[in-house]
Amino acid sequence: MTQSRQIARTRVSPTSSPGRLAVVGQSRRSGSVWLNASFALCVLTATSRGFFEFVGGKQLGYATQLGFALLFVVTLFLSRHRETVPHFKQNAILIYALFMVSFASAVYVTMTKSYFASVTYVLVMGIYYSFYFVFSSFRFNAVGKIRCTLWLGIVGLILVVVATLQQRNQLLDVFPGSDLASLDGNVRPSSLTGSYLHYPLAIALISFFLIEAYAQSKSKIVLSVALVLVVAVVVSYSRSGAMILVLSLCAYFGITPSVSNRLKALFFAVCGLPLVLLVFQDNPYTTRIMSSVQAGGAGNATRLEQWNTAIHMWLSSPLLIGSYTGMVTNITKNVGNAETTVVESGMLQQLLSFGLIGVILFYAMFVCSYRSISKDHTWIRAIVVGAVAESFIYQSIEVFPFMLILALAPLYSYHLQRRAEDPVAPRVSRSVGRSTVVRSGRRFG
Repeated sequence: MTQSRQIARTRVSPTSSPGRLAVVGQSRRSGSVWLNASFALCVLTATSRGFFEFVGGKQLGYATQLGFALLFVVTLFLSRHRETVPHFKQNAILIYALFMVSFASAVYVTMTKSYFASVTYVLVMGIYYSFYFVFSSFRFNAVGKIRCTLWLGIVGLILVVVATLQQRNQLLDVFPGSDLASLDGNVRPSSLTGSYLHYPLAIALISFFLIEAYAQSKSKIVLSVALVLVVAVVVSYSRSGAMILVLSLCAYFGITPSVSNRLKALFFAVCGLPLVLLVFQDNPYTTRIMSSVQAGGAGNATRLEQWNTAIHMWLSSPLLIGSYTGMVTNITKNVGNAETTVVESGMLQQLLSFGLIGVILFYAMFVCSYRSISKDHTWIRAIVVGAVAESFIYQSIEVFPFMLILALAPLYSYHLQRRAEDPVAPRVSRSVGRSTVVRSGRRFG
């Protein structure tokens, strides 16, 4: 008799006392409550820095975001039942190498330029590395107890409601970070995130998570919420958020195994997209989005100039490791009030911060995350590809909600697998590439 059958028999054994069964049941419910609470607070606080900034300042916001994210990680490990992914050793070696290159770069900059804030940048990036390692290297069985889809949907809707009120000129003096000047009176909302640049990134990522949940559950409620978030990205006048959506959609049609979906994508690209652009050519949202790929678009000339400057800065550096660690980012300015500049590109930012070796290892981290997502979850894989591609154009890799929600992609993928499995006899796939998902009607959560 196998161990799993022995456990099952123990659970239903008539000799088991009612009191003991009650204690076990209460313990499981308590664990589920803690997991759900910690996940909900993790996602909510990650996207609510503006609220805490209003209450007690930006530093309080950063501390709260980090604190609840760490609480969720600790709660997962306390659930005990977990396995490592098949490529765990590769992940560990990669993250170790990334830490070493990052610290080497910080030491070099500190010694040659006496810029001590470089250590701050490495510590913040190290936090991101750790999140990606945990969520892409471990498979927590207890994640099936979390109502991830529900909490993501609730957080997404809260953000959209607050942003909608801000675009109606309400709550602007309550939650900071909205842009009132650059678009002739049209508000670019920050919602609760503390920045009009952060809000659309967060809801763009959540929208694709929910689209995957709809693909698995066929819940119209989930699909409706996902579409609301997609529309909210567009009406927020965010070019970076819209670029994530477009690039992720392209990635989906590129990696989906369905031939019919690829033919639909080809038809839309050839016929549908030109028609949409023609009909909405004078629409302010379309004009704003299209300006992101126009050299004369707002801010693009400055962006191209900064890219050119960044490349020349790197060519005059040691190349392999960073010589501007913490000097081309907003992180050290926001956390430690250090003097910095920006290069308007996540890739160039890491190239200057950690050199050629560092930037390769940094983006390899996203590859490890991608590999830990089930092949059945094409929409989640697509949003990872789209978001990473967007970071080459925009400086999103230092944004806490962007990095944390993107890091959760493998965890959410495994959550969908666990929720779809037989709740009586849950099992863990030994291979990420071999799905154990069983479609389960309208169940979602």
